[in-house]
Amino acid sequence: MTKETDWEVLKDLWRNCQRCPLKNSRSRVVFGHGNIDASIVLIGEAPGRNEDEGGKPFIGRAGELLTKICKALDLDRENDLWITNTCLCRPKNNRTPTKQEVKACRGRLEEELKIIDPDVVVLMGNTPLLAFTGKTGITKMRGRISRPHESNMPWTVYATYHPAALLYDQSKKPDAWKDWQAIAGELNE
Repeated sequence: MTKETDWEVLKDLWRNCQRCPLKNSRSRVVFGHGNIDASIVLIGEAPGRNEDEGGKPFIGRAGELLTKICKALDLDRENDLWITNTCLCRPKNNRTPTKQEVKACRGRLEEELKIIDPDVVVLMGNTPLLAFTGKTGITKMRGRISRPHESNMPWTVYATYHPAALLYDQSKKPDAWKDWQAIAGELNE
């Protein structure tokens, strides 16, 4: 089987997901998008209103900022990255997903990562940080790199701020830029 076939099978399994209460607040399940052979996967929180309507992750204001960051680092969203979320469905009023909702989507996220098989996974914000490490506190954890031999994960994992956080708190931008430069450096090694 090919990665594309595996991805279609996984999407078919989750297309009508009923595993958590988010099934009631979504218009659609918003699957990951990008290059299925990407060496870097970006993981956000959950779809917002724009993503729920448009069917792709990171197409709202935070997505516009993410695109600018990628362009500044000479990364192309379609060709260099795979972008997904911790949860596939939009929480009502764009609230943070609960631990139960994150847990309900965890198996899908693990399978998605196995299919893509990246070199680097970027956790953008507290929700993906919690899903992967069981910890919160992105401000304290951001900028850290976890190598495969240091954790139970087969990828290099990097934590940084969610692009939406940068829209609301400009003071985080210098630290976030350092993070993204380090992430880009991982790809060039």
